[in-house]
Amino acid sequence: MSVSPQFNVRVLPNTVLGQAAINLAPYSYSSPISVPSLGQTVARLDPNNASGTGFPDTAGDTSVHGYGGVNGTRAWIWGSRFVWDSVTQRALGINSPHPGAALGDADNGYLTLLSMYDATSNQFVIMESPFGNSATWPRSVAHLFDNQCIAGRVLYKWTHPVFRSGQGFVQPQITKINLDALTTDMTSGRLGAAYLGSIPSSLDNNITAGALDYLPGCNCLITLHKSRLLIYDLTATQWLPEVPLGFPVQNAIHNLGHYHPQVGKFVCGGGSLVGSGALSDKWITVDGTTRTITPLDDSPVIMSVQEEGSTTKAASTYDPNSAESIVFHDNGSDYGLNSLRATGAQWRTIASGRAFEVDWCCAMSDYGCILVATSATGGGATIRLYRGA
Repeated sequence: MSVSPQFNVRVLPNTVLGQAAINLAPYSYSSPISVPSLGQTVARLDPNNASGTGFPDTAGDTSVHGYGGVNGTRAWIWGSRFVWDSVTQRALGINSPHPGAALGDADNGYLTLLSMYDATSNQFVIMESPFGNSATWPRSVAHLFDNQCIAGRVLYKWTHPVFRSGQGFVQPQITKINLDALTTDMTSGRLGAAYLGSIPSSLDNNITAGALDYLPGCNCLITLHKSRLLIYDLTATQWLPEVPLGFPVQNAIHNLGHYHPQVGKFVCGGGSLVGSGALSDKWITVDGTTRTITPLDDSPVIMSVQEEGSTTKAASTYDPNSAESIVFHDNGSDYGLNSLRATGAQWRTIASGRAFEVDWCCAMSDYGCILVATSATGGGATIRLYRGA
C-alpha cells in the first residue's frame, strides 16, 4: 500500500493506478497509463464474422471512438460510465457496437461485449458473450450508455429487446450478472445472466438509453428516462408507479445519471435526440432513502451520451472527494455540479480546452480518483486518472 501526501490519510492500493494517483494534483489528469493489453487487437470469436475484422457497424466512428481497429477496445462509443467493483478492483462496462444486419442472424442483432479493466493485474480485457445461447444471454444489449450499476455483488444493465426464435421480440428488461462469477478468460466462464421482471407497458424501447443506478437507502434501482423516473424495488421485487417529472422537453433520451455517495442522492438529467430538436438541460436529485425529488439549476450546455452527429456528448460521475459531480464534455470542458450549493450557483466550469475526448469515466472511491478512457483522432485509446477535489 502507498500513502499519498495529497490525500492526507488516504491509503492507496499498491497498483499501477495507485502509483499514478499519489502525486496527482486536484482537478488534473494523469499522463496516459501504460496498459499493454489495451493496444492489442482482440481475437474474434463471432461465427458470423469469421474473418476477424472489425464489427460491421452502421454508425461508423470506429477509428475515433475506440472499439475497432488496433485499439482492441470495441464499443466505447455512446457511453458515459463504467462501474467500479472495489472487491475485485475492476472497472466494468457492458456494451456493444451499433446494431447492424451484417451479422446475418435475427438472434444476433448486437454483439455483446464486457469491457473490463483489472487494476490488480493492470490488464484490459474484452469478453464476448456466449454464442448460440440467446435463451440465457441477451445478444441485443445496447451501447454502454449510462445504464448499469452495482448493488451488492450483482451488476445490473438495461438491455434492448431481444429477438428469439419462436418468441419474437422480448421487451426491454434489466439483466443481472453475478460479479463473483466473472473471470478474465476470453473463452470460458464468461458471463451468466438473468432478468428482472418485465417493465411497465407504458415505457418504450428507448428505456435502454436512460440513466440507471442503485439507491442504497431504499434498496431500489432507479432510472431517469426522458422526463420520468422508473423505480424497481429490489426488496418487494416489483416496479413502483412511474414518476412524471414534467420537463419541458418530453422525449430527450440518452440521459445521464449516477448515485453520489457523498450526498446520498441520485444526480441525473440532460439528454438529447439530435435531429428531432429534443435537447434537455434539466437536472434533478433524488434522495437515496426517501426518493424526494429536488430540481437543480439548468446545465450550462446540453449534456447526453448521444455520439453520432451530436455536439452534446458527455460522460459523468461523482467526485469521490467532494459533493460535486464531474461532467466531461466533448466540447473540451470539464463541469462541476454541486447540489449542495445555492440555487443559481450549482454549476461551474472547472476547466476548458481539454485536448482529448473522454469516452467513459469510472469513479473509484478507494483511489479518490476517476478512471477515464480517452481518445483522440488518430491517437488511439488510452486510460488516465482524473482527480477532483
